Amino acid sequence: MNFIEWSLTILFVLALAFTVYYQIIIRALHIDLKAREIHSILTPDGWRIRLFRYRKGGTSGEPVLLVHGYTANHWNLTLPHGESVADFLAERGYDCWVIDLRGNRTSLPPAGTPRHRATYDGYVMQDLPAAIAFIRQSTGYDQVHWVGHSMGGMLLYAYELAHGRDWIASGATMASPPWLETYWTRTQDRLVWFMETLPWVFEVGKRAVAPIFAWLKPHYSLVPIQWNNLNPRFGVKEFFNAAEQSSGPVTRTFEECAKHRYLAVDNDRVNVLQGLNRLQTPLLVMACPLDPIAPPSNLRLFFDRLPSYDKRFVELSRDAGCERDYSHVDPPFARNAAKEVFAPIAEWFAAHPAARMSAQPGAAIAVSAVAHGAMQTPPIAAHARPVEEIPAPKPAAESAEMAPRHDEPSSWGKALESAASILSGLEAPATELTTTGNGSSHRRAPVRKFGRGKPDSKKSTAKETAPRKAKQAASKSASSPGKPALKAESPTKARTGRAPKAASVINRGEPAHDKPRRRSTKAKAARKRPTKERG
Repeated sequence: MNFIEWSLTILFVLALAFTVYYQIIIRALHIDLKAREIHSILTPDGWRIRLFRYRKGGTSGEPVLLVHGYTANHWNLTLPHGESVADFLAERGYDCWVIDLRGNRTSLPPAGTPRHRATYDGYVMQDLPAAIAFIRQSTGYDQVHWVGHSMGGMLLYAYELAHGRDWIASGATMASPPWLETYWTRTQDRLVWFMETLPWVFEVGKRAVAPIFAWLKPHYSLVPIQWNNLNPRFGVKEFFNAAEQSSGPVTRTFEECAKHRYLAVDNDRVNVLQGLNRLQTPLLVMACPLDPIAPPSNLRLFFDRLPSYDKRFVELSRDAGCERDYSHVDPPFARNAAKEVFAPIAEWFAAHPAARMSAQPGAAIAVSAVAHGAMQTPPIAAHARPVEEIPAPKPAAESAEMAPRHDEPSSWGKALESAASILSGLEAPATELTTTGNGSSHRRAPVRKFGRGKPDSKKSTAKETAPRKAKQAASKSASSPGKPALKAESPTKARTGRAPKAASVINRGEPAHDKPRRRSTKAKAARKRPTKERG
């Protein structure tokens, strides 16, 4: 066997071994869902995403929307079983809804769209409004609480700026950076290129490496974790299922935010970073002292600039009474998270009760997706207002008075008309608004005033105006001796009954086709003078 054959054989064996390994870990590390209900939502742009519902028994307390972070999924907020933030809040009577955003393994894109092409704009403008509309319609509450870890908190800021805070009772963010600074390396640039070029290979490779990573527990800058602060029940199996492949466009969005400090949604119409100082949602901000992505200094600056006084800042550190200092990934999985992280969140929600939905006829909140994957009509945006809030149309008479009249001349147009009348000796055409029997209005033909005479009540035509002009010119010529009078009618008109096309008059009222152009007496005298006299 030559070198090429040996190389191909080795590659085939490695590919076969990797396939066997991947299939083994998928089956061995599988975790059963503990959600009481699984709802499938159809977004307005055709994506299908899932909501996982956690609640105690048949109770229906205040709803809570839990939003996972970047490169994560719903397991981010539901593991370990029985000790997650969703389980903690459900035990206290809250109705918890955990979302899986588009691009995750449980999502389904519309036909012709790759799953790995999900965008940050799609999260804010499509997924979250559809999920909130469905939760409101399912629970009977007009508002929901919001729990966000990392990117999940950033999405809360963007959502309020894009849709308002009418449907948000309060929010709690864990290690959620308001902006990204300097947290970008060349290694991340290479990963982004690999992620966009070979997304499926990157996803499989990432999931294959996740168990090894969780077993070795290395300290790596791209995955800021304090391993000694994690819950002992959060092991290899949990780490493998919570790891998710993010899409290339979302990663590019964060790259632009880190390098150029720019983050916008709604097709760049809403600048999120410029609007952070306008947020009004009652907010609980949690910071981690060892977090390189959302350092406490940035979160404190963001917190101080919030205009609302209904806010609270919590630092998860030893100085603040925690058992250990936290890093970026720790809050949902910490060994003392129930006491140090989840309890303050529950207290914050209890201090800001969600409003129930008022039963009003015609309050059109059309939502889709019923439990266990049955699909129905797509939902509309969650910020749609009830029909009663839309002001009734005004009467036709009142609206006609208030409506601007675009056919009336402006002040600039009136000035031009006045100047034209002075230069030409004709007054500006007078326009008149008339009303027909059916209530519609139209403009009458303009009435011109010739010279200083009275306005002509009849319509001016070429047959009537030509003789009048000829008579005026004739009388004018008669009053000045030595000047020939203008002919009343040209030969062309006598034959055809209409004025000739060449209606212009050249030099002392003579038609262009009758006589050649005459030079003035002054011009002739000037030509006969000697050169010196001309000077």
